Amino acid sequence: MAQPNLAQNYVKHLRTETFPALRTLPGFVSASILSRRLGDGVEFIIVTKWDSLDAIARFAGADLEAAVVACRSRGDDD
Repeated sequence: MAQPNLAQNYVKHLRTETFPALRTLPGFVSASILSRRLGDGVEFIIVTKWDSLDAIARFAGADLEAAVVACRSRGDDD
């Protein structure tokens, strides 16, 4: 969950860093950002589409249900 004043930073990061990186992976089809206000924050769900379970496994590893979250770089403010 993101603080409301930082939510747009997260969306920008997804669109400028994460999604372009995913587009370079074999089998990646598309990604969508879903969000909603929840309590004092903004909740995000990122939905990705792949052409096969094998493509997902190459990206995510053996546990196809596990979330894959990139590490934050030093200097990130959000």
